[in-house]
Amino acid sequence: MKKLKKNIWYWFFFDCGASAFATSVISVFYPSHLTTITKAASDSNGFVHVLGLSIRAGSFFPYIISISVLLQIILLPIIGAIADYANRKIERLAIFGYIGAFSTIAMYFIDGKAYIFGGILFIIANLSFGIAVVFYNSLLPIIAKYEERDSVSTIGWGIGYFAGGILLLFQLLLTNYMSSHSYAESQIYRICLGLSGIWWAFWITLTVIFLKIPNIVPKKQTNRNYIYSGFHDLKKTLLKLKNYPHTFLFLIAFFFYSDGIQTITNVASQFGHEELKLSVNILIKAILIVQFVGLSGAIIFNYISKFIGAKRTIIVTLFLFCMALVWSYGYLNGEPGFYALSIFFGLIIVASQALSRSSFSSMIPRGSEAEYFGIYEISERGSSWLGPLCFGIGLQLTGSYRIAILSLIIFFIIGIAFLSKVKFNKAIEEGNSQMLPAIPKIPG
Repeated sequence: MKKLKKNIWYWFFFDCGASAFATSVISVFYPSHLTTITKAASDSNGFVHVLGLSIRAGSFFPYIISISVLLQIILLPIIGAIADYANRKIERLAIFGYIGAFSTIAMYFIDGKAYIFGGILFIIANLSFGIAVVFYNSLLPIIAKYEERDSVSTIGWGIGYFAGGILLLFQLLLTNYMSSHSYAESQIYRICLGLSGIWWAFWITLTVIFLKIPNIVPKKQTNRNYIYSGFHDLKKTLLKLKNYPHTFLFLIAFFFYSDGIQTITNVASQFGHEELKLSVNILIKAILIVQFVGLSGAIIFNYISKFIGAKRTIIVTLFLFCMALVWSYGYLNGEPGFYALSIFFGLIIVASQALSRSSFSSMIPRGSEAEYFGIYEISERGSSWLGPLCFGIGLQLTGSYRIAILSLIIFFIIGIAFLSKVKFNKAIEEGNSQMLPAIPKIPG
């Protein structure tokens, strides 16, 4: 791969910080921490009662994920309008990134039985994370040429995972130290959560300082407010998608399989902690494996995609996810198996996400990146409440984490079915036919 421009490396900075939220917070510490706090507040039957609803303590965190994602679906059209009309992508990315980072820092204060406050903080943090990612993804077609996007997107995902792994490695060492000095488990969780927020804020600051994009003329302002413009543009974009039938098919496929991926990421540590009775140290080590193997997987599958194409490569990864879920249901027991599964996930998770993003970036008309990536995020986030909800209901009804995890296979099966019908070259043709004038050269 040719030497990357400095500006592309600066774009990677945000992912280096945001990965701390996606891994240390969602994948490791917060599911177990919030579930423990919720259990402490539960009744003798293991239920908490919120707004008149009886909720199994273990289902509370998946339900909170669903709520935060539903709020993202409402707000993302507005965010897309702000990005395309105001043309201040980096500033908006920073605003929502900082809200997410400082909400994460505030998780340090969640203790005792404060599960409601903990749920509210997570909703704010995850909502801000999703919004910031819209601006982050919308910069990809601006900073990278068409022929670079698969590589830039894939390597960016890998570097983000690697950077998140560096923080997680430090947290592992810190956890070992605190455990040996008789720190309470809740205090260990709280300190690590606070550090994750500080790490995220640090990388946001570097992004704001160094990343430069050309001045592109934004869409013509209207006399309407952003809320009206957001939903008006969403309607127009959805109507325009009829001109891009293969792009639309891709979004449907992505709607389903991305939910499976996101849900696995969100509930893996809860599954390991509650079903397999693994310690926090083992969970951290397992996620570390995913982080560091992720970069290797990104490189391997990026190389494979050059021979068999992005579509076939994504489908291969989705079949591998199905195999992993079946194995988790029937055969996964104990620490060695959990480590093996982490290696397996690490090899496929970055590739599937990165190749999906870069493929979509090539299917959309230039000049409306935030508008279409808003749809992309709606497609991703729009289903991302279904997986946690499916997992939570499965657990609520059966009390079995294994049945709950196996239920996610349906999202991959549907995703494969739709993706197999997408003709990528035709989708790229459709996007290029509506392409706007070339973007000015980027400095660096």
